[in-house]
Amino acid sequence: MRGKWGTRLDKWSVRRLGFSVILGQVSLSRHVPLAPALLLETVGRRSGLAREVVLPYTPAGGRDMLVVGSNGGGPTDPLWVHNVRADPDVVVTVGRRRLRATARITTGDERDRLLALASERRPHVRAYDSGAASHERVMALVVLTPAGPGTVS
Repeated sequence: MRGKWGTRLDKWSVRRLGFSVILGQVSLSRHVPLAPALLLETVGRRSGLAREVVLPYTPAGGRDMLVVGSNGGGPTDPLWVHNVRADPDVVVTVGRRRLRATARITTGDERDRLLALASERRPHVRAYDSGAASHERVMALVVLTPAGPGTVS
């Protein structure tokens, strides 16, 4: 399912259904309920080009959405996290709505609270956090706050 066509199908699925086909396969194989997914569009910090990635998200209160920069618990942050650090202005597609948003990497007590929230809905997040910590990396928990009530074209 991965590869060029799998990625295109997955993005289409997120735009139309609000769920990822690829993430759904992982969830189903591990008996984890399907998680809603979004498309996060960042600007590449080196290229300056728009980059899209499919991510599962957790509602984080109000209109905020929480995404986890786990990279499977590996030693480095995913590329989209580096892009967010360089430019926090992003575009989020949730279902058929496309919104401008600001991305913020959480720290301290807020990070602890949101890690508990994400882990409650997707238990494997704790394992990813432990894996990242074993590599002396703090796994990024990113809050996406929509800029306004409207959508972008």
